[in-house]
Amino acid sequence: MRWKNWVDYQEYLEQALNDKQAYSSHLGGNVYCTVTEKSRCVNIRQYWKPQDEVVPTKKGLCLRPDEYTKLKELVPEIGKAVPELDAVVPCYLQSDHMNQVGMLQCPECTPNDYMSW
Repeated sequence: MRWKNWVDYQEYLEQALNDKQAYSSHLGGNVYCTVTEKSRCVNIRQYWKPQDEVVPTKKGLCLRPDEYTKLKELVPEIGKAVPELDAVVPCYLQSDHMNQVGMLQCPECTPNDYMSW
């Protein structure tokens, strides 16, 4: 995930938390950020596909709203401490992703079924 795109994720995530709505966003690979209607926690978790369904693993973290707020405050500091993060270009902006076939062949964008189309 590119640090500058974090602002886009924050807006939708905060709206889901405030409105107690479900939210899910693919961060790359098999990592997703989710909020459920039942819980006000932010889940950032790795998923995998054992059979026909993508399911969460134990690898990840669950942030309470106050912990998420603290992380949100620290994101600019992380960017300052590791300036190389701003130079990272996500795969969906690469030249091989300029058409749908390129995206479908990418194991980062379509991690579970990227070769079954």
